[in-house]
Amino acid sequence: MSCSNAIKWGDKSWSGGSLALLDADLIEGCMPDRSKLAERTYDKGERRFKHVGKGPKPTIEFDERQPRKWIGKCPDTIPDARKKELLDAAIAAPIGDRDVDYAKQLYVVHEGAIYEAQTSDAGRSYHAYPYKGRLSRNLLRELEAMATRDNTVQAFEDWVSLYIDIGGGS
Repeated sequence: MSCSNAIKWGDKSWSGGSLALLDADLIEGCMPDRSKLAERTYDKGERRFKHVGKGPKPTIEFDERQPRKWIGKCPDTIPDARKKELLDAAIAAPIGDRDVDYAKQLYVVHEGAIYEAQTSDAGRSYHAYPYKGRLSRNLLRELEAMATRDNTVQAFEDWVSLYIDIGGGS
């Protein structure tokens, strides 16, 4: 699959050239087909403690030496079975023009907080952490729907106002 060959949105199409100026949310067919993906597994890593917090709430901490660098810290109260459920429910980020059949990033809402899961082994396993940064309007709408289903909309809105920059995508 290559998303750079033929892009469609609405009743318009585009072929060739750079996708750098296009909003990834406008690109149809650039997200992997969930039915073809291998089962997702959660893997924190044996000696990976960077994203492990202390207490029942997710936090965003900043590196004293690099004040712009943030680290999402997960609550220490989420059972492994729940982590797997969240990973299975996560939304794949658009893959853009990458020629792969897996999502590098996944997003999910847990108790109002947005989590990003990353893979370092081509989509076989993921590790997750509370997220701070830019997300598209389309992805935020999907995450808000998750928060609505879980009755955590107010906590979600609070997280978005504190930690999320809203990008393009209508």
